[in-house]
Amino acid sequence: MDAFAQSFYPEEKKTSGKFGKFRVVLRHLNLLMSVYYAFFSFYQYFIDLFDAACLWARLLFTPRIAK
Repeated sequence: MDAFAQSFYPEEKKTSGKFGKFRVVLRHLNLLMSVYYAFFSFYQYFIDLFDAACLWARLLFTPRIAK
């Protein structure tokens, strides 16, 4: 198991000591924020697509003033 995968399975010796619990809280916060970022960046892609579709619909279907 590499170091990245091992970081999600902390051993007991890593949680002991002065900053052990703080390290576990930071690891959980890091995982939570990466999931949050992945979800909302994916969500933002669809917002941008909808925004572009609305812009094109407005450009194509608004009536023009006849000259």
